[in-house]
Amino acid sequence: MDNKLISVIIRTIITIIISKKWRKIRQGKTTKTTGGREEPVSENKNDVWTAWEESEEEIWPYQAKRQMLNFSERRLYELLQATLPKSFLMTQVALNQVIQVEGIRDYGTKMSYFGKISQKSLDFLICDKNAKPIIAIELDGPHHERENQKKADRTKDLALAAAGIKVVRIKAWELDTLTPKELLKRLTA
Repeated sequence: MDNKLISVIIRTIITIIISKKWRKIRQGKTTKTTGGREEPVSENKNDVWTAWEESEEEIWPYQAKRQMLNFSERRLYELLQATLPKSFLMTQVALNQVIQVEGIRDYGTKMSYFGKISQKSLDFLICDKNAKPIIAIELDGPHHERENQKKADRTKDLALAAAGIKVVRIKAWELDTLTPKELLKRLTA
């Protein structure tokens, strides 16, 4: 089984266990399972479950997304996996987690450059075996033809180029005919 898949399965199981425990706490069922038996939650303020219960007075309005990738992104993801089966492929990565502002001492100027990338993300990121970013892949649908999106795309492209990361843009309509061989050619050109 693929290490990434195992990692996702483990994180999902942990999330389910925590969310079930959280629901029990919110419903007033303040017991915890220890070695297969139910015990009342400790009155000790250092107890993780007690602290959690006391620090969270409201139920937060979050839920998991149904899917992280839309139909076209999923198709490209599968094509990338077929083309680069041993690659370290990431999806929906915040741009400010990939590149950073360097060489500027003035805080205001630094924050200005950070602001240009802080609300942007990459559709796909290919990293080397040490998790160093190598290629950013953007899937451009019809909305990328709008002027405001073109400007945002240009900012992203310039920031990535300055950081030495190659950007490959693929039009969504190309997915119908793009083969792994053609994709590899574009990624390595």
